Amino acid sequence: MAKPAETDHIEILRKYRLLVSILAVAIPVSFAFALEDLINHRYVMFTVGIFFSASICVGFFILLKKKNIAMIKWTSRIVLFMYACIIMTVYTLEGNNLAKFLWIYLFPLCSFFFLGEKEGSIWVVLFCAISALALFGPFEIYDATHFLLGQKFRLFLVLLLVSMMTFTYESTRTRAEKYLHQSTEQLKQTQVQLVQAAKLAAIGQMAAGVAHELNQPLMVIRGNAQLMLRRMNKNQYDINCLEKELNLFLKNTKRMMRIIDHLKTFSRMEDKNFTQVDVNAVINNCLLMMGEQIRLNNIELILNLGSDLPRVLGKINQLEQVFLNLLTNAKDAICQRRENEANAPGVIEIATRMVKIRAKDEIEIKIKDTGTGIKNKDIDNIFDPFFTTKEVGRGTGLGLSISYGIIRDHQGDIDVVETGPKGSVFRITLPLESRV
Repeated sequence: MAKPAETDHIEILRKYRLLVSILAVAIPVSFAFALEDLINHRYVMFTVGIFFSASICVGFFILLKKKNIAMIKWTSRIVLFMYACIIMTVYTLEGNNLAKFLWIYLFPLCSFFFLGEKEGSIWVVLFCAISALALFGPFEIYDATHFLLGQKFRLFLVLLLVSMMTFTYESTRTRAEKYLHQSTEQLKQTQVQLVQAAKLAAIGQMAAGVAHELNQPLMVIRGNAQLMLRRMNKNQYDINCLEKELNLFLKNTKRMMRIIDHLKTFSRMEDKNFTQVDVNAVINNCLLMMGEQIRLNNIELILNLGSDLPRVLGKINQLEQVFLNLLTNAKDAICQRRENEANAPGVIEIATRMVKIRAKDEIEIKIKDTGTGIKNKDIDNIFDPFFTTKEVGRGTGLGLSISYGIIRDHQGDIDVVETGPKGSVFRITLPLESRV
């Protein structure tokens, strides 16, 4: 599904191309009409024609420089005004030419297409009112009075029908787009809440490892503090020894602060804006919370992180959640395999590097494990919401589904490139530039 910003861009581009095409045709035609008036000594019409032609030229060249919805609407108003003037001229001078009158039915279509439901309705109502005066008014100047009354009614009735049908279509499309936009926003809000819930669940699952991670420096501080007190009571303490112990305290308290600060950062609501992200730094942040849990399960961690990798445009917390989900799944798969094979190897390898995909540079992240692997019958379902192969109470089935949504939101890809009874390899690619 295209994002709202992408949809707006496509709509602007569609209107822009059509308007440029109309103007490219209208400019030479309008100048040709003005030249014909000059040759036939219709100097007033020549002056008006030159003014209209010059106005269209100005709008055309401005439009080429500024491709945005405001400029498209401004230029559209000029074009519609010129169009209405031409139609009024046809009413006045060539009212007996039914072929030329067929062009009036394009006016409602152009009005609604370029200006939307509200402003387009105003233009169409004014145009229909002026057309009614031209066809049925008591103005002898209008050659349209040469029509039979039945012809006038048929002409005006068709104009009304086209206007009503176009209005109905435009209003229906507007309501549908509004409903789609509201549904998309509600879906985004639900996704944000779901991602936040998954974050808190991930922190809960990592609680034991984080507690052990914090307990280690606490034990170091406590043990050294007790040793310092004993030496001080025996007057066996010197200034050099004191400085060494205090530096040890500072080192361990700083480690604890990093863990706690990162937990607070990870658990808070995500910023809506994309920023420049160092993928290797995100992985290291994951290991700050997850590393101890991996070590406690006697799993070897191998890091092959590429050096000097360029940054990608993304959201740090969301990418970290993806890596945490994959690392948690890798750990659980290894533990599950060891339930059946006591001596099964326990290795998780994380590798990052630069790759070229469709002639564009992207960052590739591979997470490899020696777990149970994924069965062939489950491969097509692993990214489905609530699908899980874990026992009841050990998984919600949302981790990979949320990860898939996050990576797609980053315009990247996530898939399983290798799996079997001896482990799996998940691969993520993130573009350095937008793929749109």
